[in-house]
Amino acid sequence: MSGGDGTDTGATERPSTPDPTTDRGRPGLTMVGTTLVDSRRRIESLASEDGEYYLMCARTGDRPVPVETLRFRDRLLARAAATLTEQYRARLRRYDPRLPVYDLVVCQTAEHEAVRGTDETPGRRHGQ
Repeated sequence: MSGGDGTDTGATERPSTPDPTTDRGRPGLTMVGTTLVDSRRRIESLASEDGEYYLMCARTGDRPVPVETLRFRDRLLARAAATLTEQYRARLRRYDPRLPVYDLVVCQTAEHEAVRGTDETPGRRHGQ
């Protein structure tokens, strides 16, 4: 590498490894100005502590990052979170191509289903 006067300084520049969570504005690291941190916060903002819906992979049953512990108030919010999670994970996969791909589905918690569907349970007849 040469100095400002054209002399060789002997220093070499090593490309730094980008931090996908903080490198705002660097080419390829943001999508329309949104970082992974921003995306994760947006997903988390859709969640509620007493929500009855959650996300999981239809094939494996895994609950992936960043929604592994989150619940959502209604199916519509859970579906929006699934879309945002798929986008988040696709962007994260740029940094780790081995990151698994999940087929996210919206599920309802068993405790809410049990409260609602006593007579609608498959195989159950009225009066039994």
